[in-house]
Amino acid sequence: MSRANSPSDFTSDYVQVFFAVNFQVDEGTVGFWTGYGDLTFGGITYDGAGELLSFSEVREDNEISANGITVILAGLDTESADLALDQSYQYRKSELYVGSLNNYPTVQSYKIFSGLIDKISINDGPEGSTVSIFIENRLIDLERPRVLHYTHEEQKAFSPSRTNPPNSPFSGPIIPADLGLQNIGSIQDKQIVWK
Repeated sequence: MSRANSPSDFTSDYVQVFFAVNFQVDEGTVGFWTGYGDLTFGGITYDGAGELLSFSEVREDNEISANGITVILAGLDTESADLALDQSYQYRKSELYVGSLNNYPTVQSYKIFSGLIDKISINDGPEGSTVSIFIENRLIDLERPRVLHYTHEEQKAFSPSRTNPPNSPFSGPIIPADLGLQNIGSIQDKQIVWK
């Protein structure tokens, strides 16, 4: 059984499969794939990492759950590994693709995971460094607690007074600040006598 929008090559008797992963960093998008040389698809050029690129199982459940993956880049020199830590990486987008090279140079690909980088750890060894990139599903954000207080100060933070942009034909504030909670503090200890 094939998924909707999956590459048509996947229904062939023989499929030359590859995996590719990309990460958003300050300089743009960095990508690696499980082959050698450069591979370009979707407007991104992926560097060949061969067998040095691996990743954990991509799990799907019957329930809505935030399952993450771990991407491992092995055999990197110390300078390349340190570069990973110099980047501002947390909460940056990352995507994992599976694809077919049956009709190369035409590349067919299918996104199997998309998430946000949570953390990066580096393990230095005698034969090079191993970089583990932990990527969380976007659903993990649903588990983050939202702490909101019904106060005038918090209301001002969410609904500040906005003015018209320069060169606007209108003058004055376009939308005044929301004042719905400005008296909430004064009624906190108020005694109400019912007659």
